[in-house]
Amino acid sequence: MPAFPGIRNSEAHDSTVLSAYSSIDSKMKKLYLRFCIIQASYWSFFAALPAYLTARMLDRGMNPSTLGILVSVYMGCSFVGTIFWSRFVDRFRAAKKFVISGLIASASLSLLVYLSAGRTALLFIIYPLLGLIMSAIPTNIDSWVIAVTGQVEAGSKTRSFGALAYAFVILACGQLISRVGYGPLPFISFTFAGILLASAFLQPELPSAAEVLSRIPSHYLRRHRTSARNSGHVSGRASGGGSTPAASEPPRSGAPAAPATAAGLFRIPEFVLLVLMVFITGTAVSPINSMKLPIFEEIGSGVAMLGVDSFIGCMIQAPLLILSGRLRRFRAEYRLIGAAFFMLLYAVLVMIARHPAVVVAGTFMMNAGFGLLLSTMREMTERSVDHALRTTANSITDVAYGSVSGMIASLWSGFVIEGHGKAALGGLSAGLQCLALLIAVVIMIRSRRSTPDIRKA
Repeated sequence: MPAFPGIRNSEAHDSTVLSAYSSIDSKMKKLYLRFCIIQASYWSFFAALPAYLTARMLDRGMNPSTLGILVSVYMGCSFVGTIFWSRFVDRFRAAKKFVISGLIASASLSLLVYLSAGRTALLFIIYPLLGLIMSAIPTNIDSWVIAVTGQVEAGSKTRSFGALAYAFVILACGQLISRVGYGPLPFISFTFAGILLASAFLQPELPSAAEVLSRIPSHYLRRHRTSARNSGHVSGRASGGGSTPAASEPPRSGAPAAPATAAGLFRIPEFVLLVLMVFITGTAVSPINSMKLPIFEEIGSGVAMLGVDSFIGCMIQAPLLILSGRLRRFRAEYRLIGAAFFMLLYAVLVMIARHPAVVVAGTFMMNAGFGLLLSTMREMTERSVDHALRTTANSITDVAYGSVSGMIASLWSGFVIEGHGKAALGGLSAGLQCLALLIAVVIMIRSRRSTPDIRKA
């Protein structure tokens, strides 16, 4: 049996080292399994109650225009909350503490919103508060997974369990609502919240920056320094040329691409273009997502179809998240274009739909696009920014896709669907998504010009 470096060539020593490595592998598997449970529990909690809060508001008499304004305020608070809490987590290395305390607060506020669904004035106070806290939880879970496991694809792979759990729970709850009403939802949601809390207490907190660096193999750091010199990065600062590493390059840690400040993120051209692209994509799809129930009602369906729609959509999202590691063999820029194209198909299908099945097909396309987009933007962010700002950078892309775009889109989506119907809403969304697709093409062209694909080197 060959000896490990630095250890005398003896079977006893080799056996000890192998035992230690086996123990580490076993601990990592348990760590990974608990993160899968955390992801599944969070998205089950969300599917069982928060996801149906707007449907309950409509059921209690709120009109789509008022709902659109309320959702816009909610999204605005989500933007502020996601950025604030992500900076807090990065600064104090407190992902575990935030996820636990944030979930408790979110569950309490969700129940309060559920009980106040018919009181519009009160909802304009407590529903935005829910967005201020709950919207930051998924981003921080993803960053927590990546930081603790040391694997970029681990965030997407564990999120796939969340997508599957969300699909089944939202389908079951939609059918339950159509039969017995909204009554059981709080109990179901709180059950999943309890499972998440039990799992989260067993997980370690975020590692320090020094611990993250110590886990990176030296050959990765050497490759990064060579790549940085070749692509125009000097002394860890991004050059004005905005060059981009190759798609298969490992996560950067040895030399950050920009100063370790939040403002420095917006001096990285690749990151800025990515944020712009996902912002426009979010602006295109958010109006359709927030008005999905009125869309189904216009073509003769209802809240039960809402659950079926989400279930079928998530069933394609989950496999793409599971396969995120294998999909990295394709350049990230190509995957970004694919995601933008799927989102465009979503808007077009909603625009022309005359039957609920066509809307569901559109949702299938949107979730395929999101499955590609999530893992791709995590990868592009990871390779572009300082690891000390990982959570902040991920939160910026997330709020660009979800909160800021949703805030803007929700202001007008309710008025459009009330005054002109789903065809007008889908047409506006398709026009915006064409612009997002164009920006994705620009990102691909810039990348090909500035950095050769190392697989061909």
